[in-house]
Amino acid sequence: MKHVGMGYLEKTLGEVIRSICDSKQSCEVDPTKLAKGEDITQNWTRLIENVTKVWTQISKSLEDMPKYVISLNPFFLKKKK
Repeated sequence: MKHVGMGYLEKTLGEVIRSICDSKQSCEVDPTKLAKGEDITQNWTRLIENVTKVWTQISKSLEDMPKYVISLNPFFLKKKK
């Protein structure tokens, strides 16, 4: 799978993932792991925004998704049709 999906993942998610990581903004939502002064509500909002960015990129790229990757997850088959 690594060889089949690596190019697709880089093309589809590379920029989005790098942007999320480079922002260095916390998305921690486990109350026991929050840094002092962190706002869990703000972190939830940021987490949802980041997940939405990733899923948006994936959904926009279904036509480019390798058939092998699609075959591993029936959800993508339904969305592609």
